[in-house]
Amino acid sequence: MRVISFRNDAGDQLVDWTSAAASTPDDIHRLEREMEQALVDLLQRRQLASADLVIAFDSGTATVTLAGPVADQTLREKIILSCGNVQGVCLVVDLLDVPPSMHSRLYTVRAGDTLSSIAVSVYGDASQYRRIFEANQPMLSDPAQVYPGLMLRLPA
Repeated sequence: MRVISFRNDAGDQLVDWTSAAASTPDDIHRLEREMEQALVDLLQRRQLASADLVIAFDSGTATVTLAGPVADQTLREKIILSCGNVQGVCLVVDLLDVPPSMHSRLYTVRAGDTLSSIAVSVYGDASQYRRIFEANQPMLSDPAQVYPGLMLRLPA
């Protein structure tokens, strides 16, 4: 099991939680199921979903729990990042089953970062920004789409 922290104020807003503070337990439960379905829909749009993937969301801890088999480490990381880079999510609990492979690392974008500057600091070569960009598709549709708080996958 791995737990990854995210900024809950960065990323896509899939569910409006502003009314949840004064809601009944039934309303909160409904919003949690809505968030789970929104995450499934997001993964389907990005062609990252599988029938065996289980997603659970707990609004009390702002935690997404992911379980089930995935084909490889790259898919695992893209699923985690897709679910974590969403407003309202602070933690992702990774219970995904994946065959062993080379691991990449995760990087949180800071103010002033670009994919080129990240490539220089990680690989020593600004032209490697494309490698980072491709490793984070379909989450990124443009290399300039990075923002502070976004968590990226940096391939090994």
